[in-house]
Amino acid sequence: MTRNGEISQFRILLIAIYCMVTGCFAFDVFVPGLPEISKELGINQGQTQWLISAMSLGTTVTLLICGTLADAYGRRKVLFGFLGLMLIASAAVCFPQPYSSFIMWRFVQGVGCGVTFVMGFTLIADVCDRQKRPIYISYLSASLTLFLALAPIFGGYMIHYWGWRSTFVFVFVMTAVALGVVYFCLPETLKASHKANWSQLLRSYRQMILSKEFLGLGLTPGLMIGASVGYLSLASHYLIRDFGLSEISYGWYQSIFMFIQGGLSVMLGSIIRNHGVEKVLRFSVFCGFISSFLFMVATWFFPTVLWVQTVCMVFFTICINSSIVTHVDKGLSLFPSALGTASALQGALRGFVIAFAVQIGGWMVMGAPISALGNFVFAMGALVLVVYFALTRKVINSPQN
Repeated sequence: MTRNGEISQFRILLIAIYCMVTGCFAFDVFVPGLPEISKELGINQGQTQWLISAMSLGTTVTLLICGTLADAYGRRKVLFGFLGLMLIASAAVCFPQPYSSFIMWRFVQGVGCGVTFVMGFTLIADVCDRQKRPIYISYLSASLTLFLALAPIFGGYMIHYWGWRSTFVFVFVMTAVALGVVYFCLPETLKASHKANWSQLLRSYRQMILSKEFLGLGLTPGLMIGASVGYLSLASHYLIRDFGLSEISYGWYQSIFMFIQGGLSVMLGSIIRNHGVEKVLRFSVFCGFISSFLFMVATWFFPTVLWVQTVCMVFFTICINSSIVTHVDKGLSLFPSALGTASALQGALRGFVIAFAVQIGGWMVMGAPISALGNFVFAMGALVLVVYFALTRKVINSPQN
């Protein structure tokens, strides 16, 4: 490859990383401010969860259609169009408004934001050969985890000094920069366009949804991520109100979990090579259930001992990362001739389940003591076990899949 070709690839990698970072910040930079948002808007814990659920649902919509649109009209046009939609929504959420319209704009923001997670990997797949592609994708994955961890730290400082609306203004500025970068710096990477075949896409989705194994493999990581996201967003109310943490301290607390996931991501490849996908997958299911049970017990019997609860959730977080990688791998292996469609539908399933789980968590803990948060996490862990025995046990125990 020529020197100019390598520079072009690296430039596209940087653009993809920046767009994904913008999406990361849109998702969770404001979470340390949820108690302040609840107080200012006069809403309860369950209602604040819609700020996360609405965006997750919006992203789900994008995941279902974005790949087909990008194949038909080009990566650059689709990325620019969805980022433009995100910019409008990001501007709208900066201003005082009724709670219902705030949630509506968060949904629209999620629709626009979803493109950043899809197109980042697609751009790399377009411009890199098979030898370079895994390296650049690992850079993207590492950046995604790193900035999901850093976002609440930045958010904690911004909320502490300038209030919670400053986080939404910051996302608006980041989105505006991303839009400019895509317009002026990103070349079209699609080599040959394809006519959008929506009927074929719907048939593929129907076939996959009717596969109980595929459905189960998509539901499980969604339930576990939903439990974690629900915990982190709901815990902000308890830790800031009852344990006396500041927004800055809570931002650092939330980041611990993301850094742990990032560290495990580095090691997970060698763990899977040594022990196999099936063993790691079973570990994630059963240890996830056990750690969720221990967390529930900790909130019942040690409601004021934060470190005990945190240790239990750290173990649960380890199981989450194992679950995502192994369940995705098994799910894609069921439809090897339609990997792009299967990947999009799996992502959409995860997004929908995360939104559902986060909202269920909000309803369960509304005005209740911290033990209700333990009940929520355990309920998600128990559902994971039910899905395993009802839908996925056979395919998980079949190494040939």
